[in-house]
Amino acid sequence: MIDFDTAELTNVTTQGYRADEIGQAKVTATMLEVERIDPSIEIDFIIDRFRSMHRTGDVVFYCVDSIATQATVWRCLQRRTQLLIDTRMNGETIR
Repeated sequence: MIDFDTAELTNVTTQGYRADEIGQAKVTATMLEVERIDPSIEIDFIIDRFRSMHRTGDVVFYCVDSIATQATVWRCLQRRTQLLIDTRMNGETIR
């Protein structure tokens, strides 16, 4: 997971974060939630903006708001991954 942002109050209803996660790095909060669901899942995370130099796995889910960032991720990763999934959904859909 790569993200520079922290969970804010507005993310509770739109992105599925809980009120007790406000102020945490989004990657940290997400990683802890995944570990609660299945501790056998291995997660690497980087608290930073996406950069083409970042190492990624064979499967990438990208969840970004900006069309420009979506295009950047696509250009950088379309040939570096086996599966690239654009998950432009709101929190209710993800649940």
